[in-house]
Amino acid sequence: MTVAGAPRPDVNENAPSSLAVACVRALMERHGLPKYRQSAWLADAMGLSYSQAHRRMTGASPWTLEDLAKVAALFGETLADVVAATQPGAAVSGTMNVGPTAMPCRIWLGDEVDRHSAGPVVAIRTSAGWSAIPASEATEDVVYRIEKIEARPADATRKVIAILDDDEDLTNSICAHFDASGYDARPFYKIADLLASAAAQMYDGYVIDWIVGDTSVLKLIAALREKDPKSPIVVLTGQVIAGVVEDYAAAAHNALSAGFDGVQIHAANGYLIDQFLRDGTNLRDDEYGGTVENRLRLLRETAEAVAAVAGPGRTAVRLSPNGEVQGCNDRDPATLFPAAAEMLARIGISFLELREPTPEGTFGKPEWPPIAPAIRARFPGPLVLNSDYGFERAQETLDEGLADAIAFGRLYIANPDLVERFATGAPVAGDDQATWYSQGAEGYIDYPRVEARAA
Repeated sequence: MTVAGAPRPDVNENAPSSLAVACVRALMERHGLPKYRQSAWLADAMGLSYSQAHRRMTGASPWTLEDLAKVAALFGETLADVVAATQPGAAVSGTMNVGPTAMPCRIWLGDEVDRHSAGPVVAIRTSAGWSAIPASEATEDVVYRIEKIEARPADATRKVIAILDDDEDLTNSICAHFDASGYDARPFYKIADLLASAAAQMYDGYVIDWIVGDTSVLKLIAALREKDPKSPIVVLTGQVIAGVVEDYAAAAHNALSAGFDGVQIHAANGYLIDQFLRDGTNLRDDEYGGTVENRLRLLRETAEAVAAVAGPGRTAVRLSPNGEVQGCNDRDPATLFPAAAEMLARIGISFLELREPTPEGTFGKPEWPPIAPAIRARFPGPLVLNSDYGFERAQETLDEGLADAIAFGRLYIANPDLVERFATGAPVAGDDQATWYSQGAEGYIDYPRVEARAA
């Protein structure tokens, strides 16, 4: 998407590392609040919207000393404590080596000193991380004085927790939080892998996402309960969802940093946000499930967070209202999706794209008539339609005022010069579906242009 004449928003590469943000993040992490929950916590604690809190936590909005002091007080610390703890000398994770025993620990580093005057125990940094060792065993000329050291339980005494989510980054982040809290967290990204592991060993608890891939975890929970009726099973809730919203915002920041003019949130085709929108897949009974307003919440929070980074005029959304896609469906799309459009209009997104196949569609059949007319009545911004359009039907749709633009996907795959073909009336080439997701050049860069085909 290119917006002619619009200035590119500034992307502050150093914002996340500003002193205020570093202080607040360090404060939250000291008190056991992992990164994926921080913006949501700040929003609740300070009475902010999620997008406002996210801008604070990424450095996009400034902090006042009063705000910093208020957040510190919520954790029982003073502003001076928070700032001092963020300077060199704050705790780092490491290993305490005592004879043959190596124990996880946190080390509060002091100044760099000569090993001969550092005291009985010193800190060194190796390729494996920080280690606390007797000064007599240090071979480095420069070591770090240790102000304080805090050992953690050995692995043998730690409870083993299985973490399951198909988002690897989110799973690893949750594992890191559990590890830092004294547990031995094991990551899993597939239901089959967790089932196989649970058959071979006992776990002290499970933390699992409510949907993994396109599969509900209800059968998984039943299988785990049959094997182990006592170990607690926690299904991820809204606080963890906040980490997903942050991921969308971070992706938008990365796209702008890479030179893109804008971003589009994919909330269609049965993917994550679409699963939250539709009552056929959203079985939650918390603030993200049940009513239409609740099911719109993840889309709203994501759109607000992305718009806070990219600007509403450079943020778009894609929906697929009129039928089942990849097992994802809704009993009343005529109510759900116009409500979604109205909500997105309030945020002020740049355009809304709808994928709505026709009964003669070549890639999916609708179960409902087009919802686009009802959406157009609730969304005053540019509306883009997609699915099975050729030149003639696209032009008729525009002439009738049903849309402001038509998006082409498969035709562009097979016709790199699609605009020229439309302009000259040249025939369009068909695509090879077998190469849509294959590797290599075939199906990506080997479709000829009209003049090349003629030659």
